[in-house]
Amino acid sequence: MSYVRFADDDWTSDVYVFEDVSGGWTTYVANRHWVWDVELPPPIDLVEDYEGWTERHQKVMAMLGDRINFGPTSEDSEYGHWVALPSSDGYYNHRTPGECADHLERLASLGFHVPAGVVDDLRAEQKEMRL
Repeated sequence: MSYVRFADDDWTSDVYVFEDVSGGWTTYVANRHWVWDVELPPPIDLVEDYEGWTERHQKVMAMLGDRINFGPTSEDSEYGHWVALPSSDGYYNHRTPGECADHLERLASLGFHVPAGVVDDLRAEQKEMRL
């Protein structure tokens, strides 16, 4: 199960977190961050307005263009630019969701963007394990 992906928050998430089939909770950490230089259309709830969500998503993806691969050749554009992030090993595996949540809080304190609710979801998962 994925808790957050790099695509979340209009491709500004700096972490990808999931419960790993090999065991534990895995986090991949970006080495750079995409910053939008333009105002994006307001978010639309997928469940409430699928067509509106799809239209907005297509607009954002067109603006992002080939930057979606986030590879080393991906460049800035008229819509946004890259910012280097603090050094990170890039990959972590934790034994429990609580340890993963602690790690995400440390990353956020260093300036990494961890989308809202991810830490809370992991803490809730930890609580369920204790029951």
